[in-house]
Amino acid sequence: MALTEQMQEAIREDIADTRSKKERIKDQMAGLKSTGQFLGEAAFESIPGVSEEIATKNIEEALAKGDKVGAVIEAAGGVMGLLPIVGDIASKGFRITANSLRKDAKYRVDNPGYNEVYGETYAQTKQKYANEAKQKAKDRGEKDTYAANLGSTEGVTGFMDDAKFKPEELKNIPGAMGEEKIRGSGEKLKRLKSSIAEEGYKPDNIMIHVREDGQPFIIEGNHRLAEALESGRETITADIRYLRGAEEVDGPLKPSDILPEKNNYEDGKKVFHATSEDFNEFDFVRPGDTDIGFHVGTSEQANARLRSSGKYIKKGERVLPLQLKKKLKPARVPDVSFFGEPSRWRAELAIPTSEKNVLRFMLDDAEDAALIAKGPTVRVGGELYVVNPQAARQGATKDEEFWKDLVRASVAAEKRLNTTNFENKKKWFEVLKGVANKHGYDSFVYKNQYEGSSEVGLDSLVDQIQQASKGNIDPSEVDMLSKFDDSYMLLEPDQAKGLFGGKTSGEPEFMKSKGGLI
Repeated sequence: MALTEQMQEAIREDIADTRSKKERIKDQMAGLKSTGQFLGEAAFESIPGVSEEIATKNIEEALAKGDKVGAVIEAAGGVMGLLPIVGDIASKGFRITANSLRKDAKYRVDNPGYNEVYGETYAQTKQKYANEAKQKAKDRGEKDTYAANLGSTEGVTGFMDDAKFKPEELKNIPGAMGEEKIRGSGEKLKRLKSSIAEEGYKPDNIMIHVREDGQPFIIEGNHRLAEALESGRETITADIRYLRGAEEVDGPLKPSDILPEKNNYEDGKKVFHATSEDFNEFDFVRPGDTDIGFHVGTSEQANARLRSSGKYIKKGERVLPLQLKKKLKPARVPDVSFFGEPSRWRAELAIPTSEKNVLRFMLDDAEDAALIAKGPTVRVGGELYVVNPQAARQGATKDEEFWKDLVRASVAAEKRLNTTNFENKKKWFEVLKGVANKHGYDSFVYKNQYEGSSEVGLDSLVDQIQQASKGNIDPSEVDMLSKFDDSYMLLEPDQAKGLFGGKTSGEPEFMKSKGGLI
C-alpha cells in the first residue's frame, strides 16, 4: 500500500527541512506564543491533560518556581481519572471487613436495560418518575421526606439481602426522612431498649435504599442502628435496594466494594508471578529495580524470568499463582522491556521524522510503509511522530487518542525525567497510570517477546504458516506475534489475588510458602 499524499507530503517536509532541531522548535514556540497557547517553556499541545484546570494551575506554580520537571509531571498527571474522594475513602473500610462479614450476603441484579419501545433504558424511564416525585415534593415545600430525597421507590435494579455490617460502617448514612438528627434519642429508642431488656435481642433487618447517584438512605431501622451503636453490638444486618442503576455507581455501598472479592475475581484469568521473597503488598516501583509495575503472565513466562539471570533458580525464588480481577480493562501496548524508561516507551511507540535514516529504513519495507501510512501521527513540540510499525502490529494503535497521549507523555518525560532517580521513576509510573485512566483503562497488556513462547502460541503460528503455504490465507495475514503470549502490567493493588489466598493488600500472610514452580 502506498503512502497517502498527505503523509508523503508531511514526511517530505520534515526530511527536507534543513533547519536544526533547535531552530524548528524555536519557530514552533514562537507560533504558540502568538496564539496564546504557550506557557513558560512547556507547550500545551505537547503534554496530555494540561487542558484540565488543576493541571494548568500546578504547571504555572511549578514553572514559577523554576521546576520544569514538576511542570511536565503535573501536566501529564493531570489526565488521571480519580474516583470521587468520598466514595474512595468510605469504601476502604468496607473492603477490609467484606470477607468475614458479608460472605453469606445474597446479591442479584435485575436491570432490563434498553427498551426499544420507549427508546431509553429501564433506569432512565423510572428516573423520570422519580424526578417528577422530587419536583412535586419540592413544590410542596418538603425537605426531609422520602419523596424529597429519593423521589419514588420505582425502579429497583439491584437487590442485596442479609448483608452484615459493623454498626460503625453505617453510622454516617442518613435516614430517608432526616432521622439521623434524632435517632439517638426519643421515645421510640427507649421502647426498643425496653423490649430488648424484656424479650432479648431479636432484631429485624434494617432496610437501606441507594439513590441513583450512589447515596444510601436508611428507610427502616434508624433506631435499631442507634441502639447497636450505643450497645456496642458487633454486627447489624441490612437488606439493600439499589434504585435505577445505583448498583453500578460509585458510592459508600457499591456492591463491588462491600462484597467479598470473590465476586470481583471469580472466573478471572489465572496468571503467574515470579518472586524471590515473601511479600504482603504489591510494590509497583522498587528501589534498585529498572522496571516498574507489577507484571504477571503465563507460568512459562514466570519461570523464564527466574532463569533469566542465571542457569539455576536461586534459593527462595518461586512462581506464585494468581487470579486477575474479572473486569480488568487493560490497554494494549508494545513490549517495552524496560518499562521504567520513558525513552523505551517512546521508541517502541513512535518514530520522529527527524530520525531520517530510521524512517527511510522503515519505508523501504512495503509492509512497514503500509502500517505507517494507515497509522496515526502526532506532533509534539515541533516534531512530527509517526507510528512504529511494530507498535501497530501489536495493536497499540487501536485506540489512537490513547496512543497519541502516550507518545506525548513519553516524549515529555524522556526530555525532563531522569528515571534512574527513584523519585522520578515513581512520577513516571503515575504519569503512565494517569494516561491509562484518562482513556478508561486500568492496566496494560502486551505480547511478551522476551520471556519465551508457549506451545499453544507456536502451534498457532505453525498452523498459519501451513495455511499460507496451501494458499488458504494470504501470507501477509500470518501473525508472527501469535507465538507470544500476553503479559499484564498491573497498576492497582486489587487487580489480582492469590489463587490460594487473599488479596495482597492488608493480608500479611499472603501466599507465604504457597508458591512453587508450575
